[in-house]
Amino acid sequence: SYSTSHASCQALKHMMTILQAETSFPRGRRPREKQEKESSPQKRKFKLEKNDLLFGEQTIKQSKKKAKKNESSHANMPLGNYSLPLGGGHVRFGGKNGKEAIIEAISFQKLAKGTKLLGVIREVNDDFCLVSLPNMLTGYILPSKKGSSDIPLRKQLCSGQTLSVKVLKTSTDKVGKGKKQVTRRRIEVSIEPSDINGTGELSRHELLRGRIVSVEDHGLIVDLGDGRKGFCKFSNIEGEYETEDVEDDNYSADVSKRLLNEGRTYDFVIEENASIDSAKILPLSLLKDETLATRALPSTYHPTLQDLQPGSLVRTNVEAFATNGLLVSFSTIFRGSISSSHFGANWIPSNKSEKPEEWKSVFEGNSRTLMARIITVDARTKVIRLSIQPHLLSLSKAEKLPPPGTVIENATVIRLDHNIGALLSLPLLEKVPSNLQPSLARNNSFAEASKRQAVYVHISKASSSRTSEESFNKHYAPSTKHKVRILSTTHLIDGVATGATATEMVDAHVLNYEDVKPGNIFRNVPVCKNMEGGSVMVDFGLGVRGIIPSLHLFDKSNITSDYRTRLKNEKFKIERKVDVRVLNVETKAKRCFVTAKPSLVKAKDCFDDYSRIEVGQRGTGFISKIDSKAVYVTFFNKVYGRVTARSLAAELGVEDHLADYHLGDVVKCRVISCRKRVGKNLETYVDTESEEVEHGQNCGFWDLNLSLHVDDSECSDNELGIEKAKKMSQKIGLRAGAILPSKSMKVVELIPSIDKKRENGFIPGHAIVRVKSKYIARSEDVSALPFIECKIPFDQILDSYQNEDIATKKDMDSFAKKHLVVGKKIEQKGLLLHYDHKKSSYEYASAVGKLPVISLRPCLVRNAHESSDEGISKAAKVLLPTCETNLYIGAFVQGYIHEVNSRHGAFVHFLDGVVGLIPKLKKGVTLSKWETVTCRIEALDVACRPPKILLRQSSSAEDLDSEDTVNKKFNIKAGDKVGKAEILDINFSRVNLKVLDEGFPSNRTTRVRLHMSMAESAPLQCVRHRPFTKEETQIEEINEGHPFYKWKKGKILKQLICVETYVLQGITFIELSNMKGNTSNAANSTLFQSPSELKPWTKLSCVVVRFAKDRQGLWVNPSPGLTCLVPSLEISEDIKVLNNLQKYFKVGDRLDCIVMNKKNWQKHRGWGLRIPKLNTEERSQTSKVNDTLILSWLLSLNGSDTTGILKKKRGELIAGRINNSMRLYRPPSLMLELRGGFRGRCCITELDEPDDWVNMPLGRQEQKKFDELRDIIELEDPPMLHNGDDIDVASNNDQTER
Repeated sequence: SYSTSHASCQALKHMMTILQAETSFPRGRRPREKQEKESSPQKRKFKLEKNDLLFGEQTIKQSKKKAKKNESSHANMPLGNYSLPLGGGHVRFGGKNGKEAIIEAISFQKLAKGTKLLGVIREVNDDFCLVSLPNMLTGYILPSKKGSSDIPLRKQLCSGQTLSVKVLKTSTDKVGKGKKQVTRRRIEVSIEPSDINGTGELSRHELLRGRIVSVEDHGLIVDLGDGRKGFCKFSNIEGEYETEDVEDDNYSADVSKRLLNEGRTYDFVIEENASIDSAKILPLSLLKDETLATRALPSTYHPTLQDLQPGSLVRTNVEAFATNGLLVSFSTIFRGSISSSHFGANWIPSNKSEKPEEWKSVFEGNSRTLMARIITVDARTKVIRLSIQPHLLSLSKAEKLPPPGTVIENATVIRLDHNIGALLSLPLLEKVPSNLQPSLARNNSFAEASKRQAVYVHISKASSSRTSEESFNKHYAPSTKHKVRILSTTHLIDGVATGATATEMVDAHVLNYEDVKPGNIFRNVPVCKNMEGGSVMVDFGLGVRGIIPSLHLFDKSNITSDYRTRLKNEKFKIERKVDVRVLNVETKAKRCFVTAKPSLVKAKDCFDDYSRIEVGQRGTGFISKIDSKAVYVTFFNKVYGRVTARSLAAELGVEDHLADYHLGDVVKCRVISCRKRVGKNLETYVDTESEEVEHGQNCGFWDLNLSLHVDDSECSDNELGIEKAKKMSQKIGLRAGAILPSKSMKVVELIPSIDKKRENGFIPGHAIVRVKSKYIARSEDVSALPFIECKIPFDQILDSYQNEDIATKKDMDSFAKKHLVVGKKIEQKGLLLHYDHKKSSYEYASAVGKLPVISLRPCLVRNAHESSDEGISKAAKVLLPTCETNLYIGAFVQGYIHEVNSRHGAFVHFLDGVVGLIPKLKKGVTLSKWETVTCRIEALDVACRPPKILLRQSSSAEDLDSEDTVNKKFNIKAGDKVGKAEILDINFSRVNLKVLDEGFPSNRTTRVRLHMSMAESAPLQCVRHRPFTKEETQIEEINEGHPFYKWKKGKILKQLICVETYVLQGITFIELSNMKGNTSNAANSTLFQSPSELKPWTKLSCVVVRFAKDRQGLWVNPSPGLTCLVPSLEISEDIKVLNNLQKYFKVGDRLDCIVMNKKNWQKHRGWGLRIPKLNTEERSQTSKVNDTLILSWLLSLNGSDTTGILKKKRGELIAGRINNSMRLYRPPSLMLELRGGFRGRCCITELDEPDDWVNMPLGRQEQKKFDELRDIIELEDPPMLHNGDDIDVASNNDQTER
């Protein structure tokens, strides 16, 4: 028909185009070039065969006449309608009739620049990457010199990723010197899009190599090479994915998800309906491996040989059989071959001379059409290799092979490669691989053969000595059985393991240094060398050796005698076998240290990993270092621990550990504690036998504390012993502030003072005292620990010191010796200052770690005694604060000055690690060091633990007496009722009153006030429906809605309640309220003294005092002196209201709000999302801590419904506030503040009519329009407060002012 003939003509024209475009190779060889001198194809072929071994070299002698005969036979093979010869390039034809085909292996010598191969990423590092290639070859990838050179390879590729690669160069390098010189064959490959995709036209049928240039809001911009770009939408990405931040080196992503970041390389496909010719940026899709595995090239697609990509799935037809594989054709114009090593199945021959022919019957009939994946393409030599292995067809991992080191008995030889190596069978799998082709899975012979895995043994690994070729070919004939050991399983493309049958390799203790693990025991290891210094070297085989240091030859290393010398010479004679145990291994340096100490070799309880050590465990180690402070014990794998000298003295009564213990002694230890110290190093943890010390970098260390007090009767497997260990490992709770009676502390030792390392001065010494635990521990912990060792610093003896007593460290030590005598009990009472909350009973019993601190200061002890009698309540005048004390602004506290800093002021220490600061502005630098002081809290931040406190020193008892005077004069306190009061004057924020009750005195030193936040008024229930006019917003009088509306001078107020009384600079202030409710009840109290009293989700009533600038929101007062912020987005969701807050709200409006959690705002501080702060004079002088509370009016109106502040979903309409001070994310963009503390980004391409934006890129609006818009929105804020308030303004903090 016409259609058939027309299609044939079109195919013929396309085939002629390919033939003209490609170089003609009539005899399977390329033409000679004038500028390139190269031998004939046959000479080159024999030259390749000479060096074409996997691990060595072999000479093959063959006559030239035979080569010519083969060449003529090859030339006589018909091409038919194909552009390639039968089987493609590198297929030899020989035999008796000259028609027997042999598929030549793609070896190292046959690889040339430009060859494309299918590879699997085996190992990824920052600077290089290893790739598994076909025919058991390995290539490497170096960082590109192009745009992604600054991105490490681990951010570009993933282990196990299947990609096609292009050979850049092959080289042969010699490594080492003399007899140790080794030849290394290196194959450098590339994954660059420009190398893989080529320069021709792109096709929608082929996979396109792409590198992600950037990650945008809606997708990925992809570089396809040679200036071509593509865009892949997120909706076109199959499977789960995760964007990864390349700049963060510590980022750890989910390996089960596909990673998308700049520089990441994947294979993309062009969308089906996309126009390739007209599109400047190609629309792409990123498919899953499961989808790619089923994507095959259509039979109507006819690419050129240069454009054919490895990894493509094609439908092939078997044309002929070769001796070692199949000769196939596909796409009507291409021919290739499938080697038997890529069948995915192995048949065992029945006898030595017969080759397995059973596989040929499999590929007959319906099985002559197979799905195969291209693994090699070389356009210059017309080589096309394919594979039908199941794991390559499904793009998945091959069946798991036996691990390296496994010894297989009676492995049968499947195939013999003469003079090169042999392929041996492994034990059968339990079931047939699930990813076999249906046509092959139905064949019982193939299904059974697919369960048989294989291991390849090279001729160099077949015998200990050099094996002749004839002997190897005879000994490893097909169907013979051998004992083989697996060496590696890294050939991911072939799915074949490498092994050895040499006796020394099969029987070797280890294969390499990576197989040597700390703690492993090796029996009967021969001694190979006696080294200088007394060390001994042992040989594990295969070049792996270990060193026995001189300290590890015997259990007792400090004994020197003639008998010991003779015993050493006899026991460690060369070729004498000994039992050793691995101490540590340095794999990169190929160095191994072992021990021959019988106690360590036989020990069952050993430590080799800090993370697996538990408190109470027992372990055996050896002493590696001794100093004046401790004895250091080393275990396996560089695990170090220490036994303190105080622990030895307390538990074992060792007076001089330097004389009782020696280096190399084997000791049994019990774990007291094991925790990791981050950001610190411990210089004393050094192993004297190892040159590599782990404390070289400031990366922290594991602090392992041990005890030598080990009861042999205790067994680690005994349930009672385990229960006792758990009980002893529990933390001991002491009572900070506990009072120790007189003669309850016995001085054990005096530690002298020492000089400071980095600055002038000295650190006071201390006295170690023993105290009964019943005085300072909780009652439930007394039974576990009868005594506790504590310390009394020399600066905790008196309340103040004379200058001559603390001038130098000698003066301080002399002063301490007068008051503290070793062996005697202390007459004074003591006070427990602070202790380590993490210490356990083990640590206290062994005197390990920081000791509890006791103070003998009389003032602190007396104050603690009074507080314990009266209870910590309002009756107590002075507090001794701890972390559990409920502090408040204005409270009086007592502590001692620990340090005076000329830059900051005086640091005051209290109980339980609480520290306060008397600033330099409050004359903190004028105070004396180590002096007991009484202070008043000026500012407080309880958000952290321990709290941050700003103090002011009280002048003796003046403030305390003033506090008592208020109660004595007026006999009024918070919660008392006041009958009547007359208004003396009024302003926006406060009303000054005169109490009219009988018996209430009035004088110049008394002020009675009522703040507008304490005045009764109706709260707003919604936003005003009608906005104020421009004239109404400029009115400065108290109008409707203000709590003082219709109040006038002389008005009588009734039924008032006292909410607070305090003294400030000799003036007594009494704060009243006319609000209903019991304000003395903490749950319903309307007065809050500090932000710390308001917990998240607390509901409270506030009064608007000011409008925040730039539409940030409203400043409100829930109580006098406490100012909070209601962000604009927490007020309304109407944009008109948010842009004109002054038209819908007025100063004095009462709002019922809910306290929000500040964590969302604090979490986003790095993005410029800041909480506004009132920069008043007194706040800037007292504290730089931003304790502004965030409130929400919308939450209160919505009934505490938090749905609106949760993270938004795609498609929701939300309101946002533009924040130009926020750090830009993926600029150019517009940054927004969202409700709930979240941040938002609007790309410039998503702005509506960007030309109308004056202050944005691409904006061209006239300034006149912007001025009109400014008048509409009215950016200017109206005045907020009246003048004439001589006491304070609404934004001031009264608590700070006191």
